[in-house]
Parts: sequence; C-alpha cells; structure tokens
Amino acid sequence: MAWAVAGVAAAGAAWYFLRPRPAPKVRLLESRELTLRRPGGKPNGAMGDESFTEVDDFDYEIGAHKVDAQEIFKLGALPYGLDMDRECVIMVLADCPATSLEDKEVFLYQQQRVHATRVWLIPFVEFCDAADLLIATTDGASLLKRVLFVHSTGRCGSTLLSKMLAAMSNVCSLAEPDIYSHLSVFAVMHEAKLPRSLVGRLARAATFLHARPGAAADIVAIKTRSMAVHAADAFHAAIPEAKTVFLYRGLLATVDSYCMAFFSAPVNRFTRAVGIDSWFLFKSNAFAPYVPAIAPLVRDPRFSADPALYTRLGAVGLTGMMWLAAMDTAARLQAQGVFDAVLRYEELVVQRFALVGKLLQACSLPGAPVDDATAARVMSEDSHGSAARTASSRRRTSAKGPLFVTPEEEQALQELLRRHGGLDAPLAGTMGLD
Repeated sequence: MAWAVAGVAAAGAAWYFLRPRPAPKVRLLESRELTLRRPGGKPNGAMGDESFTEVDDFDYEIGAHKVDAQEIFKLGALPYGLDMDRECVIMVLADCPATSLEDKEVFLYQQQRVHATRVWLIPFVEFCDAADLLIATTDGASLLKRVLFVHSTGRCGSTLLSKMLAAMSNVCSLAEPDIYSHLSVFAVMHEAKLPRSLVGRLARAATFLHARPGAAADIVAIKTRSMAVHAADAFHAAIPEAKTVFLYRGLLATVDSYCMAFFSAPVNRFTRAVGIDSWFLFKSNAFAPYVPAIAPLVRDPRFSADPALYTRLGAVGLTGMMWLAAMDTAARLQAQGVFDAVLRYEELVVQRFALVGKLLQACSLPGAPVDDATAARVMSEDSHGSAARTASSRRRTSAKGPLFVTPEEEQALQELLRRHGGLDAPLAGTMGLD
C-alpha cells in the first residue's frame, strides 16, 4: 500500500514539473485572431459567471497572421475586455443579438462569453486609432450623442432600469459591457500600462463600437457594472457628447442584496461561519488585489488606519466598502457636474416609468411611451431572470429586513458610515424626492 501511494505521489510530482506550460503572455504588437478549439467559453475567474471577462475564458491558440482592426470592426465584433499582459483589447463576435436582454444570460458580457464564435486581440493604440478613423469618417460623434451611461452602486435596480429603458421602442439597451469595468479596475492595478489618457481613448472607441448596433435607435443606454463609476469622470471627459446618470440605494439594503446574491450558498455560509471568507476576500491572491480598485476607500486614512473595521466582516465588510466608495465617488462627480441625473431605487420602484421619463427629460433625450401591459410585465419580472442567484432578494429584504446581515454587522456598517462622515443623506439633486 505504501509503495502504491509513493508511486502515485511520484507520478503526480512528475506530471506537475513536466506538464506542458502555456507560453508566457507578452505584449502583442499587432492584431491577431485567436483560433478557438471550441465555440463559446466559460468563466475563468474566481466569481463564476460574475467574474471579470478575460481571454482565458476561451480555449484558444493565437493565430500567426496579422489582422486589420478595421476588418474586425466591419464584422460587427464588440469589445469583450482587456488583456493587460498583452496590452490588447479582446474583441468577440457572438452568435446572439447584441441588443438583447435575454433571461438566460442577462448581461452582454455573459452573452458574449457563451455565444462567442470568433475572438481577436487588438493592441490598445491600434484599436483606438482604427476606431478614431471610423468615428471621423462616419460622423460617429452624432451617434455618441445618443449614448446614455447608467452608473450605479450595484444591487440597486440598475438591471430593472436597463429593462425599463429597453421597453421603450426607441431605446437600445446594453447591460454591462465589461470593458468599462476593466478600464476602471485596471487603471488602478496597472497604472503604468493604462494611464488616464489611454483610459479615455479606449472608452471613446469602445463606446462608439457598442453604440453601432443601436444606430437606428434614438438612445443607446449602456448600464455599467458598479466599479465603473470610479472611471466615470474619465469617460465623461473623453465622451462629452454622452449623457450620464447615477442610480443608488441605501447602504444596508444594498449590502444585504449583494450578500444574498453572491455569498449565500451553503459553502459561502460555511466559510463565513469559520471566518475564511475574510481571508479569501482580503488576503488571497485570487481576490485581494482587486479590493483597492473596486473599493478605493480602503486606502483612505479614515479606513486604512484600522482595516479590521471592515475586514473582520468578510463579505459584509467588502460590499459595505464598495457601497461607500461608489457613493463617495458619486458625491464628488455630482458636485463636478458629471451626472445629468441622479436617482434612487426607493423612488424608482414607486414612481416607475414616470421617473424614467423625468430622467430622460433631464438628459434632453426623447423617451417613447410604454403601454400598460408592457410596463406591468417589466415591473413584475425578476430583473436578473434565471441568471440571478437570488432573484427576489431585493423585495424580501425591503419587506422583512435583512436576510443576511446580522444586527451586529448592521451596527458595524453604521460605524463605517459614521467613519466616512458624509453619506448619511440622499445625494444632492436626487430625482423624485419632492
């Protein structure tokens, strides 16, 4: 028996050290198509379907021949994300309508991942230059005037708002193209490779490409993931033609909804009970490097002096700091005039399409009427459809109190709010409060 165990161990060690290793990822100097060994992909990151997009979502080999970026654009491929190792934009041609919001894959990045048929890598500068030429030669600036960015804290009805906009016949609504998340997060994690000036150029180019499938619409609504708000000022400076709105919700309800959606499975409950979730989120190489990018306030002296204030809370602490950071950024951008409108979930679910109409009016964008049957259907559906891990947690949380956050954790969240010292009231200019 001992010899058998030793043999298995030796074989395992031999495989580990002698197995084929992937080629190191180095900067790519010209556009290449990836040869997919099979169509579609699956999430490679630690957060499953909600992981950031990456080129390793696909099983591929890099092609040997240069490809013209303009030709890739002509095929209708859309940005999927950034490959920071190769300093390239990942472009995906997917076998699904880019303007749809299907129940199975609610978000665009999920649709692209599942239905990808062709994938390319385009170096950053080549991508920007090719898109700039196309914008200049096709009056792309007029198309960018139709763009409406929807930023948010996350778990605050932004997918509902996206679907409400999609219900209007003159709106093309895109939910969560992931390149905006990458531009925000990687600008912090890879500042030398992704300076602010390049973030702006990439955002303008990507936005133009995302808007093209909705060229026949009066409005192209682009809902971003929550961390993208930290780069909203860079997007605004690079795409002044576009309109920008911000949606938020109260701290406790947002944190509870986040945790019910992403941290309530039995394995998560176990790691929470034994305190492993804090280690994974704040110490492990799989997740911890992202924390300063998705919750920049962790570097603020008010919190960096005593990180145990939030790290001891695990998922509750992480999502609480994400909310605080998003709201802190939003308050600053609102004061700078970046947002054309600000609204809250609490008013959205009561005033519904009437508030959406006011939002579009504030942005000087034309909203088409929505019939009663369509409005009722949109408001009765779970915004995240079958893709949601906890489809009705928002309604239950507001009706019965927190489902995940304990009273002690609620008090700790209030301490974080007090420590910040400036987010205990609605943001200035919030619509629908009168």
